Amino acid sequence: MRMLLLLLALLPACSPHSGSAPRAQTSLATRTDLPLLGGSHPRIQAELAGRKPIVLMVDTGAELTVLSTACARAHELALEPFQASAGLPSAMAGRPIEHCALVPELALGAARATNLRVALVDFTGLDHLANVDGILGQDLLRTWFAVLDGPGQRLILLPRCTIEEGFGQLFAGRTGALRFDVDWRLGVPLVRLPLGAAGDVEFVIDTGANFLCLPPNAIDALGLQPLRRDRVHTLEGEVEREVYELPRTQAGALTIWGDVQSWDYGVLGWSVLSGFVLAQEGKDGVVLLVDRPSWK
Repeated sequence: MRMLLLLLALLPACSPHSGSAPRAQTSLATRTDLPLLGGSHPRIQAELAGRKPIVLMVDTGAELTVLSTACARAHELALEPFQASAGLPSAMAGRPIEHCALVPELALGAARATNLRVALVDFTGLDHLANVDGILGQDLLRTWFAVLDGPGQRLILLPRCTIEEGFGQLFAGRTGALRFDVDWRLGVPLVRLPLGAAGDVEFVIDTGANFLCLPPNAIDALGLQPLRRDRVHTLEGEVEREVYELPRTQAGALTIWGDVQSWDYGVLGWSVLSGFVLAQEGKDGVVLLVDRPSWK
């Protein structure tokens, strides 16, 4: 699965609470806005350990925050052995995860994460990660009220609050707002949407993907016809997937269409989500998609 489930793997040496390492903490006193850097995925500039800026992909489909091994070495972080445990994966993109590191501070505008232990992955040869130093995952995003403004090309972080409080701070009204209750059993946001003859389909809200996916049984139920086979880059490596054409279709109150790949779950990727304002409240598990925002 693309969503770093294999990195459930912050395993004993990489556990956020392992050994005598200080416990990771996050802080944010007031709203902070970070511009997106453009491209096929949402990327932001962050600052690692008070040194030169780094670039992170904002990935709502990644359970954990990860750095590239090259980035860790360039910033002189102390690499520690990665200790896998029985029954849990210890590789990514066909490569073993051999190291992790303790990050003294990661700054995202006014937001801070300190004493953060992250897994390190070799991004060499992963074209879709060629222009990033790491991945900002849900372990950090869920500690704040996070808003990805696709049309406005920015990430907004608020101190943690309810969806109603966050909405009230940002928006003047609920015009065009679609609310989804989230299942977090995979560590990433899963929403269940009715999809015509396919019935209810679970979709991952995944800004780290730039495509739309449906599970094979939904593709069969909708009678979609294959167009071609594409080789695509995922966080599991390069894979070949069948591509189908989806006509305009209602997924609950959301309209989706275009090229669709076959995968275990439905995926709403950045190609869909970039046209919306995506607001996520991680404590109770609520996501809002706003297509006609009236900002305060």
